[in-house]
Amino acid sequence: MAKRYFVRIELHGENDYTELHKEMKSRGFSRKITVEGTKKKLPTGCYIRDAGSGCTSRAQAVAKAQAAAKAVGHDDPEIVVIKTEDRLSTAGLPDA
Repeated sequence: MAKRYFVRIELHGENDYTELHKEMKSRGFSRKITVEGTKKKLPTGCYIRDAGSGCTSRAQAVAKAQAAAKAVGHDDPEIVVIKTEDRLSTAGLPDA
């Protein structure tokens, strides 16, 4: 399996992540994963992106997430990035 970045962003005082989703998508991140052949949607504020072109380190993934949050008016988001080759274990995710 290819290396990927899993990103979680928490926007303080924000309930609507719609604009953040758009900004993250424009930076190559997705909220959709495939689980046992079925497309699933990640929870709000969670994103996945293949490592490689334009994003080759965790620091770059953090910087892209910070830029996306700043673009929607949030200068102090909480961000966690994990680089993994493993499949994600999931439960209860809705179909995408």
